[in-house]
Amino acid sequence: MSPRGIGKAGGRRSHTARSRLKPGIFQYDYLSLSALVADVETLIRQTAPLAGSGAPIALDVGCGTSPYRRLVEDRGFVLKTIDIDAETSPNYIGSIEETGLPDACVSLVICTQVLEHLIDPGRGLKEIFRILVPGGHLIASAPHVWFYHPHPSDNWRFTQEGLVRLVVAAGFEPQKLLSQGGGRF
Repeated sequence: MSPRGIGKAGGRRSHTARSRLKPGIFQYDYLSLSALVADVETLIRQTAPLAGSGAPIALDVGCGTSPYRRLVEDRGFVLKTIDIDAETSPNYIGSIEETGLPDACVSLVICTQVLEHLIDPGRGLKEIFRILVPGGHLIASAPHVWFYHPHPSDNWRFTQEGLVRLVVAAGFEPQKLLSQGGGRF
């Protein structure tokens, strides 16, 4: 019998979409996830699809169980997913650092708690910028303080200033920066 929350991937703590969106009070990451989910949900609700022909595409990168699917689709987006793990049944299997997707093909990218797993998060953000249509939106989150979680690897932690520098260097113009567990600016 394995400990609660431990998945197959070498100690990987797995979440269902429900436990990610509505963490139980005894869940190991309850405090962090509760604040994160509230902020991501607010940002999704504030993001309207761009005017144009056809249904706008949103891409959940490093999707896992794609916990924000319903909320994104309720906003009028068609949600596509990409992950390195085929077990999650993503639309695309691949890395954020090199998606293989065409230029300017998505209107919204959701990238929550993924950048710390990349070998080169700056390259990943540049790839996201490349696949976003002009005027598109990125909703990204990354940990500042978090336990070691190597699935597949755990490489980085980000300060607010450091994350802003990375997104600006990738071509983005940050509109809002929210933090969980600390001061907001």
